[in-house]
Amino acid sequence: HAVDIKDTYTRGHSERVGRASVLIARELGMDDRRVEGLRFAGILHDIGKLGVPTRVLRKNGPLTPEERRIMELHPEYGHEIVRGIGFLDEARDAILHHHERLDGSGYPYGLSGSRIPEFARVVAVADAFDAMTSTRSYRRA
Repeated sequence: HAVDIKDTYTRGHSERVGRASVLIARELGMDDRRVEGLRFAGILHDIGKLGVPTRVLRKNGPLTPEERRIMELHPEYGHEIVRGIGFLDEARDAILHHHERLDGSGYPYGLSGSRIPEFARVVAVADAFDAMTSTRSYRRA
């Protein structure tokens, strides 16, 4: 994946999020078409990081407020990158909204509760699970 080359943390992360999203979707009883859509959503959820400067992606240490604002644009970049790929309709929702939080504190739109699309909620759980269970250069699992 191109994002894996640009962002070393992302290496393998997207595939793991795709696999975890499939497991969650199956547990929720989704049909095969939606399960496959969630696999793509998990794999592509961070594709918008291609639009984030490499110096921001690879920065060691905390991001400045401006760098955070730039990083928080990646869901919108990703949504735009996959626009026009018809079979990714629900996956596009996950790409755009996977950083929304149930309490409304997420981004890019501050959606809360049931306003967050189901695919985005599944990918957010898979993403958080992988972040908590994977070793990164600056933190062990």
